[in-house]
Amino acid sequence: MSRTYSQKMDLDSGVVLEEKHERDGRLHRENGPALVRRHAGTGRVLLESYYNDGRLHRDYGPALIGYYLSGAIQAEEWYHHGFKHRNAIRGPAEIERASDGVVTLECYFRNGEMFRDPAEGPCLIGRSENGEIEHEQYSDGPDGAPSLRARSPRRSTATPP
Repeated sequence: MSRTYSQKMDLDSGVVLEEKHERDGRLHRENGPALVRRHAGTGRVLLESYYNDGRLHRDYGPALIGYYLSGAIQAEEWYHHGFKHRNAIRGPAEIERASDGVVTLECYFRNGEMFRDPAEGPCLIGRSENGEIEHEQYSDGPDGAPSLRARSPRRSTATPP
């Protein structure tokens, strides 16, 4: 088992643009993000990605976190062993926000499939930038299962996200 840590740096500014933690050629880190990307001009973090054995995964929080240049959170996605997943009672597995923090999209996923028990509410909620609901979608396939599927493929150093 080999563990590696690598950085990409802008040599003119000295800003570390990307940090990677890998195990056996796959993105992996147990206590923190395995991949961090920063803005070249400011050095601010734009993306944090948590991986376990090459698959997006985080037990107690979002595995993908995207940031605006201001530092405000733009998007969060929860993954469990490569599948977009979050217990609907805890909240949506995918959240997008406007730059002022207003939630503009919520999607509920279970084991990689967009799903939420219709009795609990819609599996997809789209909002305007002022927070007003513009669109809702309910799980309506066989046994309430939707036809949409989202999965994170295994990533190696050759194909970063």
